[in-house]
Amino acid sequence: MPADYTVVAGYLGWIHAQGTVAPGSLSTYPAPIDTVHELAGYPAPTGNPIFCRLRKGYLRLDAARAGGMPKSEGRTESRAAFRIPVYPLGCKYDPVLRFLAAYRADFLAAGGRLFAPLFAPPGTTLGPRSTSRWLRLALSCLGVKPPIGTRWRGKSIRSGAATAANSVGVPLPVVAAYMEHKDTATTARHYVDARALPTDAAWDFFGRYISDWSGKPGPVRRKGYA
Repeated sequence: MPADYTVVAGYLGWIHAQGTVAPGSLSTYPAPIDTVHELAGYPAPTGNPIFCRLRKGYLRLDAARAGGMPKSEGRTESRAAFRIPVYPLGCKYDPVLRFLAAYRADFLAAGGRLFAPLFAPPGTTLGPRSTSRWLRLALSCLGVKPPIGTRWRGKSIRSGAATAANSVGVPLPVVAAYMEHKDTATTARHYVDARALPTDAAWDFFGRYISDWSGKPGPVRRKGYA
């Protein structure tokens, strides 16, 4: 130690050659290696830009074997739309709605298109790569770093939302439905940290999905759901 990035890259190549791991999941395998390096005071081997190119290359290889290439991120206009419950104390006191309204006003004033995604770079949708870049910038501005051994990426936002909703007692089937999962097992196994405690922010965002919520943090009621 420290391991050269070429050694870790070769390890990923060997895993990919086995054909038992999806390319999109390859990035989780070097995480323990990075953790050991960070604990020892060394830079993470996967910090080298080559790893982003490796992941993209493996995705292209698998797509080529299947007879087609993956579509470029940001070229689709499809999106999911949901009806959001009204904040119990009224729209005037809804902190999330007030933030979005102010952000949208600034977005349009800066030349943003009326129906363009609010948090995506111009001309793109908010896919994993765009979300990861946006998340890194936001965390840098806030001076926030993930715990040692944890890596936050674009999809971490989905995990955080599912965990926050679960923490205040939103039924798991409701969480799964909003995440467009076919079953709750996927949501529970891969997105929800059941150990997380409810926060004021979690109540602000997701308390509205509990039918009899008063608008103030309160005891979490599971009603039979994990």
